[in-house]
Amino acid sequence: MIGISADFDEQAWRTFTTQNKMLWTHYLDKDRKIQRAFGIHAYPTYIVIDHEGIWRFQSIGAGYRSAIGLEDAIRKQLMLAAKSTATR
Repeated sequence: MIGISADFDEQAWRTFTTQNKMLWTHYLDKDRKIQRAFGIHAYPTYIVIDHEGIWRFQSIGAGYRSAIGLEDAIRKQLMLAAKSTATR
């Protein structure tokens, strides 16, 4: 998992990720290259890319329904990746 931030204030971003114990890898998209590449215009936007690099899920905005869909998409891709690894 990688978190990508569009924050303008690097110190605020670092403080937020630390205070919220966001222990996964983070990237500060200062030049907005990632946002442009993925066509991101609203926050938060969640994208699940599978183990083969294929875009499998996108959710825009916060809320209960978005969270459920994201969790299901992640769980599904983790199961598929584990099966793919086991058959190699």
